[in-house]
Amino acid sequence: MGQAENDLFCRMALISSGISAKVISMSHDLINTRSLELNRLVAGKIRRQPELMDFVRSNLKSTLDDQKLSDSCKDALKEWDYLLRNFRTDIVLDTLVEESERGQRLRQSTPFWGILTQEERGQVFRQYEPAGA
Repeated sequence: MGQAENDLFCRMALISSGISAKVISMSHDLINTRSLELNRLVAGKIRRQPELMDFVRSNLKSTLDDQKLSDSCKDALKEWDYLLRNFRTDIVLDTLVEESERGQRLRQSTPFWGILTQEERGQVFRQYEPAGA
């Protein structure tokens, strides 16, 4: 499996259900912008309900323990693990919404899934639907 296929497999393995096949026709910039918007909502929700970080830590542990995922899929998750173990929540959340290549890379393999409701996610997905969809 080449790197592009492996990256796609990793993302597919980590993305929660409900993502439309319409994603395929979207530009990477639009996908990254939508991801940033979703994660801004996640960060805001966690800032209001800090106890949600326990859920994130649980997501991270179960994903890292998943034997089906390759080590390369787990690299970004290991970076999240390091951040969660060594930094305050506000720093971790700032990293989640960081507008940089690092932030973008980390958002592609995130333990923050399941924080938003389907309705919250759906609002953002509708906002970023490709033209003609």
